[in-house]
Amino acid sequence: MDIKIFKSLQALSAVELEQQQNHYVSDDIPPAAIDLKASHEYKVPVINNDYFFRNCSVAIRKHNRFAPYPVHTHQFFEINYMLRGHATEYVNDHKVVLNEGDVLLLDIGSQHRIDALGTNDLLINVLFRDRNISLDLISQIQAAKSVLYDFLINNMATNPKKGQYILFKNFGSGNNEIQATFDALITEYYHQRDFADTIIKSQLTILIAQLVRNNRIPVTTTSPTQKLAIDLLDEIRQHYQEISLEVSRAA
Repeated sequence: MDIKIFKSLQALSAVELEQQQNHYVSDDIPPAAIDLKASHEYKVPVINNDYFFRNCSVAIRKHNRFAPYPVHTHQFFEINYMLRGHATEYVNDHKVVLNEGDVLLLDIGSQHRIDALGTNDLLINVLFRDRNISLDLISQIQAAKSVLYDFLINNMATNPKKGQYILFKNFGSGNNEIQATFDALITEYYHQRDFADTIIKSQLTILIAQLVRNNRIPVTTTSPTQKLAIDLLDEIRQHYQEISLEVSRAA
């Protein structure tokens, strides 16, 4: 990783300086980011599907240290990457411990909270929406018989199982390709050079493919609803110029 970017991640932000003093979360997410209706329904703050993606397709944020982050959920996918140190999260009340190099993939609707991080802990959050996942990638993941297929296609089902998560362990120095892709993602995001958004979307696709390649966890049998979702998406992809609602229904 670019040494300047790494040092900037290590440096204390204004929010972290405040949290270091009082050990209480000083939230840098404004009220406009909260879906009030969904928050009332789920009884926890729900971060909406728009706020982080106003100027980018994939958002990358350092998790602020020194204060526990309260339970919340969101309308997009989130990847937590433990760049340095360790962290303890609670996802749907399940304790999840992240060590350096670990990757946690959180589903839309996952309710999670995070214990306070220390000075030497760096947790990177990669936020993206389901529209950033291409049908070609989903088809290849299905062919690889990966648990990620069931996870990603779940949100296309009529009654999706909300709040799932997958923990990928031991992607530290022992797995250079995934570490290198995360480094490239973070570097590209913080440099913000020309075509950064396009490059970051491509790197996200590479990252997901690498997670599949390095984790041969078998997927469950595809349900009829999931198969229908894939068939409809394939129909749209092949005939997007002339397709209509009637054609989709007929399919």
